[in-house]
Amino acid sequence: MTKDKELLDKMIKNRQIIFRYSTKDGKIEDNFPTNPNGAIYNIAAICNKKGNVMAIMPHPERASFMRQLPDIELKNNFIGNPRAMESPAPAMNIFVSMKKYIEEEIL
Repeated sequence: MTKDKELLDKMIKNRQIIFRYSTKDGKIEDNFPTNPNGAIYNIAAICNKKGNVMAIMPHPERASFMRQLPDIELKNNFIGNPRAMESPAPAMNIFVSMKKYIEEEIL
């Protein structure tokens, strides 16, 4: 991201900041591990002005299924149940949302 305050303000105004790093309860904290890479304004994903192209730093594909989650407390609820371990994790919502958008807007 940029250190250019003018550009950052413009992106905020244009609603181009899609995701920000936050705690589990949604609190924005500018420190590790909440902001794992020190991103300015805790930015995790941005989009173009039209909103149809997104650049994202975290990797939701690495946490799309319960077996991939780093959250041991949540994962422990599914250990020993192979079918449950293959069930969608919260990150899957990003891909479901994109698919829905494409089907409704493009197809």
